[in-house]
Amino acid sequence: MTWSDRFARDPQTCGGQTVIKGTRVTLRTVLASLAEGATPAEIVRDFPSLTDGDVRAVIAFAAASTLCPPACGRDSATLLRATRRARHQPISTEKCGGVSPVIR
Repeated sequence: MTWSDRFARDPQTCGGQTVIKGTRVTLRTVLASLAEGATPAEIVRDFPSLTDGDVRAVIAFAAASTLCPPACGRDSATLLRATRRARHQPISTEKCGGVSPVIR
């Protein structure tokens, strides 16, 4: 399972924000907790519907998102959609200087 397999986006859930599959915990919520200094164990304790693997997937997604510079024009949601379409194959990197945002 890759990090993108753990995320879902549905207009009927949390206003269409990306959530951890099977939960109502948004990607943004987990990232904000990490940014505030929470450890993965603390996040799992605070959000019992999450697993350690879910939190690691969020971290991997955030790391992959930074590989594509802002000048590239791709935002995190675009990277996630492109990764899903590519079935975890490297997506076109011609605008990103050859760096693929896909985590293997």
